[in-house]
Amino acid sequence: MLDGGHVRVHAGQSGKRFDPDYIEKIGHACVGAGEVIHRIMYHDRAPFGGSAILPVSGQRKQFVRSGEWLRELSYKNLFSVRSDF
Repeated sequence: MLDGGHVRVHAGQSGKRFDPDYIEKIGHACVGAGEVIHRIMYHDRAPFGGSAILPVSGQRKQFVRSGEWLRELSYKNLFSVRSDF
């Protein structure tokens, strides 16, 4: 079971690009010696879609919601994706 928020923070701290290929790499790295992966379960919140006021500038910013990367991840071998759309 991979928590999307945790993987996202780990990627940012490591200077890695957070994308389906990186998530797949992390999932496969979690297997121990003599273990076999049957399913990698990934859970994350859907990307925010809407507008928000930026705290420093006070300007309104529009965020576009795109879950395409979650769909791409769900097509990867052994992955099961659950998100709150």
